[in-house]
Amino acid sequence: MLANTAEPAPANPPPPSGGMAARLTALSGPAHYLSLAVGLAVLLYLDRHTWFFNDEFAFFARIQPGQSLGLLVPYQEQWSTLPLLITLGLYRLVGLHSVLPYTLWMVGVQLGVAHLLWRWMRRVGADPWVATALAAVFLVVGGGVEDLSIWAEVSFAMPVALGLLGALLVDHDGGGAGRDIAFWPIAVAGLMCSDIGVFMVVLVGLVALLRRGPRAGLRVVSVPALVFLVWLALIAHGVASSTPIAASDLPLLPQYAWVGISSAIDNTTGWTGAGGALALALAGWLFLLRREARGPQALAFAGVMTAPIFFVGAGVARVAAGTSQASSTRYGYVCIALLLPAAALALSRICQRAPVAGRALVAGASAIWVVNGVASLVGVLQFLSPLSGAAQSTTLGAARLLAESAPLAVGNGASVAPWAPGLTVSALRSIIQAGAWPTNLPVTDQDLLDAAAYLQVSVTPTPLTPSGTPPSVLPEFRPLVSSDGGGCLSLASLGGQPEVGLSFASSGWVEIVAAQSGEASVQLAWATAPGALTAAQPEALPAGSSYLNVTAAGTIAMLTLPTGSERLCGVSMTGTTISSAP
Repeated sequence: MLANTAEPAPANPPPPSGGMAARLTALSGPAHYLSLAVGLAVLLYLDRHTWFFNDEFAFFARIQPGQSLGLLVPYQEQWSTLPLLITLGLYRLVGLHSVLPYTLWMVGVQLGVAHLLWRWMRRVGADPWVATALAAVFLVVGGGVEDLSIWAEVSFAMPVALGLLGALLVDHDGGGAGRDIAFWPIAVAGLMCSDIGVFMVVLVGLVALLRRGPRAGLRVVSVPALVFLVWLALIAHGVASSTPIAASDLPLLPQYAWVGISSAIDNTTGWTGAGGALALALAGWLFLLRREARGPQALAFAGVMTAPIFFVGAGVARVAAGTSQASSTRYGYVCIALLLPAAALALSRICQRAPVAGRALVAGASAIWVVNGVASLVGVLQFLSPLSGAAQSTTLGAARLLAESAPLAVGNGASVAPWAPGLTVSALRSIIQAGAWPTNLPVTDQDLLDAAAYLQVSVTPTPLTPSGTPPSVLPEFRPLVSSDGGGCLSLASLGGQPEVGLSFASSGWVEIVAAQSGEASVQLAWATAPGALTAAQPEALPAGSSYLNVTAAGTIAMLTLPTGSERLCGVSMTGTTISSAP
């Protein structure tokens, strides 16, 4: 139990004696602001080729005319009102013509979190240069690189910033409730970003509890907790979880927290396997200094206490997907923000015992961690590049098809591209009509083909349109098929799934007769470049007859059928020459 009579340690240790030492200490502040400027330049440079990706398209779709904005409706089980409103504001400002304003907001939030952490490290008594070094590390935090590279991750970073800001209000040992009440709107704003806001309320509540006792702690969390519970009961109640937890998964929650904390430290330092030992060492050291928890160092203690609570809370919603999911860097970002003030305090105590050697150790380690963070960010951007590139090229091709009124084989509710959830044909049309879609970006034939695989191919119970020229079997596949009369062909499976290549000189369809339901896959290529196939797109086939519709004229469709689907009708064995792609 923490002693109430303990004398708190001074918030800021006195600077080393001597004029030179004092001047060096005074330079730590300007060095911090210089690191923010350098961090801004580095992050903007590294993110210069990013584009819109994944959840961002779902937000763009929700803000289209005729759609329900659903400001209070959860997205991916998260309360996302503020990110949605910010997206709406930036969309009305620049549409999708430039990703730079979105990137600037994301980077700006990151600079804000790094600065608030610097202030907190100084507030809990960290050495000025230790605080400056660790704030620089957090600018490119290797344990949280997702939050530095994907616009939608502001829903994780913003509540961290708001929580650290709000904690400044409640971190005092005086009486009065005015500053606690002032925290409430900040806390609610954080809750309206994502569930991370819940754990930042826990953090601030612990700070108030340690500094001023249970009554202050309860007052700080009361209204934010009430608001969140009302939203949960009236708005979010009944929303299905994508990974519902079972009773048998509950014993995995401690392991989930352990994996999350150790992975966050591993990824930030680059010292694989050291995270667990460092976490235990930090926790043990704080336990020995527990008498200081009620003083200015309260946030350092509260952050370390909140980190496992955060992972247990996240695990309730995610542990069903496996404990390895806790190693996600989006969770690592929050974890490192919670642990950093305590880490700064520990390193500062080392510097007090050996000023020269201690600061040299911190400087060297921080340099390594910064390099590791930059390398990690480059790595995640390289990983995301083909995914966001696929989303960009396919959506650009889809927009061109819609702008040119190309015949489609799908309805308005169909998704237009991979890694673009919620961006339907209807939503993309709306964006184009609003003039918010970039028309100055080049669109290649491959972009059009990738889009055609999504928008101009479908399987339906009946043909969509009358067929023009019947599709013909490619010459190399003709030895594998035989006519059974009546315009139908039988396919030879040769011990595997039946495959056939069809040439569509114009929009058309082919009837597939399947003995049982299964999944087919379709790949497209321009007839003039048959080797450049799109990625395979799955298509569900029912038992009996169904129709493969291809409205992209001048293409080849490579069709892989489930076993038992060995008859095609409405095709020709006569070759058709197609001279050029559209």
